Amino acid sequence: MIYVLRRPEKPSAWYPPISGCRKRDSTPKHVCVYLTRQWPDNGPAKREGHGLQRLSGAGPGKNSTLVAVQMLIDTNVLIYCYDERFPDKQRIAESVLRDGIASGDLRIAHQSIVEFVASTTRGAPENRILEFADARREAEELMASFTIIYPDESVLRMALRGAAAYGLSWFDAHIWAYAEVHGIRELLSEDFQHGRMYGTVTVQNPFLLYS
Repeated sequence: MIYVLRRPEKPSAWYPPISGCRKRDSTPKHVCVYLTRQWPDNGPAKREGHGLQRLSGAGPGKNSTLVAVQMLIDTNVLIYCYDERFPDKQRIAESVLRDGIASGDLRIAHQSIVEFVASTTRGAPENRILEFADARREAEELMASFTIIYPDESVLRMALRGAAAYGLSWFDAHIWAYAEVHGIRELLSEDFQHGRMYGTVTVQNPFLLYS
């Protein structure tokens, strides 16, 4: 038995007012996470180091300041939000998106929206994470909720250089290039080496940070 919240009158589905829930009628797919969870104390909103930089005070006894840092989220994190086969990763991915809504610092690449729809609707109907109508709706919610970064020639050229310099797969190099070109200093993904800096971009695996 699966429950989802009613769609809020105002977008977004990722940060809705709590308004009650209804039972889904048929297929036990995880459709549209209208979240009711209370996030753990070690979640992204609670921990320094994820999307935050600490700026030291001028001297001893001075208070330090936490400054938000823009982050780019990779497709795999988006997909885990809807994939019930991995409940721990699903919880963490949902938490990352909820915190991204609250902070306004999370960015999504155009490539990730394309890959999200393709990946969640792939395969036989009984094996799909989402039906196409649901994937389309979720993609529209993501576009309404987050700043979407679109490709241009500089992103493409940077991806070509990144693939050669770091030995990245083409799609990984392309997602990295969005961050590098647009000055985004943190990339959230499980497809790179955790903690490594690629150019000016540091990759963080949220499933290692918050597991």
